[in-house]
Amino acid sequence: AILRGWDGSGADVEKEGVVFDVVPYQFAGCYNSYDDDDEDGFYNVYTKVFEQLYRCELHQWTSMGNIDENDFPLKHLNVSFGDSASDYTNVVSTFYACWESYNTVCKYAWCDEYDVREAPNRRVRRAMEEENGKKRKAARKERNEEVLSLVQFV
Repeated sequence: AILRGWDGSGADVEKEGVVFDVVPYQFAGCYNSYDDDDEDGFYNVYTKVFEQLYRCELHQWTSMGNIDENDFPLKHLNVSFGDSASDYTNVVSTFYACWESYNTVCKYAWCDEYDVREAPNRRVRRAMEEENGKKRKAARKERNEEVLSLVQFV
């Protein structure tokens, strides 16, 4: 056994503060109406969902040591979801054009299977890093697909 395992203790704590679960919002039962004034209406619910997604991505990006929010690679996602009276060209199409290009900035370090600091030698460390990289890539892909599925749903 070249790779020694890592229990990943504390990983769920890190994940909870970063990833906003979008799956519950991929069905019509998460809103009550299409009324703009209804707090639980379609437009208010999804405005909050996409604002939360944006804030989580921004939080993750700044927690990686980035200071200037103007350099945030997903700043184009900070667009209005709109309401029932929104203009298609200026609001709706802009929203979809931006969010359909979503690609998470999260590194998904909490998905690491191995703690590379525990590697007894360079060969083992590289094997651990490779396995961790595969896990992170799979998690990023899954996240991107979840968000794009939500965008397609709304």
